[in-house]
Amino acid sequence: MVNGQFSKYMSFRAIKFMTLTFVLIVLVAGLGIWYAERPVRSLKLDTTQLEVRVLLRNLEIPWDMDWSGDGWIWFSEKKGRISRFSPESGELQEIHFIEEVHQSPDNSGLHALALHPEFPKVPYVYVHYTYAPDKGRFVRFSFDSSTGLLEERTVLLDELPASFTHNGSRIVFSPDHKHLYLSLGDALHAESAQDLNEFSGKILRLNVDGSIPVDNPFPDSPIWSYGHRNPQGLVLASNGHLYSSEHGRSDDDELNLIKKGKNYGYPNVQGFCDSREEEDYCRRHEAKVPLKVWSPTFAVSGIAYYDHAAIPEWQNSILITSLKNSRVKAGKRLQMLRLNKEGDKIIGTTDYLVNTFGRLREVMTTPDGRIFIFTSNRELNSNGPRFPYPGDDKLIMLQRK
Repeated sequence: MVNGQFSKYMSFRAIKFMTLTFVLIVLVAGLGIWYAERPVRSLKLDTTQLEVRVLLRNLEIPWDMDWSGDGWIWFSEKKGRISRFSPESGELQEIHFIEEVHQSPDNSGLHALALHPEFPKVPYVYVHYTYAPDKGRFVRFSFDSSTGLLEERTVLLDELPASFTHNGSRIVFSPDHKHLYLSLGDALHAESAQDLNEFSGKILRLNVDGSIPVDNPFPDSPIWSYGHRNPQGLVLASNGHLYSSEHGRSDDDELNLIKKGKNYGYPNVQGFCDSREEEDYCRRHEAKVPLKVWSPTFAVSGIAYYDHAAIPEWQNSILITSLKNSRVKAGKRLQMLRLNKEGDKIIGTTDYLVNTFGRLREVMTTPDGRIFIFTSNRELNSNGPRFPYPGDDKLIMLQRK
């Protein structure tokens, strides 16, 4: 074969290879999109039928949400946007954009958001976010209903430990509305989770004005519990218990029952105390063990407590979202964890929406028994295709038919 013919032949082969590669990529991507977006309009439980409906599309990595007494869902998006949405009217309003929010390609940015329990009568909106590669803030805004804007920013905790990942976070309030809890990740400094002079790897407890309660377990400290890796879910249930979900490394995601002043072991203990070294550490430090462990990890994220008669199969249960697949079975899902009467043991689990909408970041229940879920498929560190599915990210509603 002469040189000219050889060059043409090689060019033809290169074009053919690139064409086949492109077609393969399109087919794989299309299959992934079809699989994650296959239509789901209902869920059949034992006796209850649930409607599944997408209410919002094209969000940008939503992280947290809260329900207001006047019927709006308030939510945060990673880039710094705070919005509210009415499920009844379909109206979506952007309320505020925090310009100083710092983002990384991983998951630093605007995280936890919570309304004061008496909102809008008490017009406070609480948020946690990163404003520098290694610093975070816990801030309270005041909502002006006449302008529809957030004003009067008050910094409650400044220069919190942060990193490009492992920042937590969630916010919940005590039943008497006098205190709040804030979960923070270890900011990629595992040893700091055991250091009571550092706030990373902790669950904090504050008065709603940001001051330190006098009955906290450590004098003049907001620390409520310690030894956490990356707690991305937090709920104070009507049964009186505070629960937290926590990312493990490659093994040992955890669901913890949080108690005042207790050590949850990380990094010395991951999951149960099931090695000789961990058993010794747990005995010497009275470390608390999880209610449940997932190994390999599913990247468990937001959690909610469900106890409404609208869905009797889910009464007295924890609902938990997850962000990835494990090595042994499909995992992007909503999982129902049934509790015993006392709320201190998991007595059964059931999976729903497995690999249906992709990564599920947050779940919230409302006083009328509805359930709302955020997807999180636009993140660069997502499992599977490194691009969002059509319409991502989404707000999904589950309600009884």
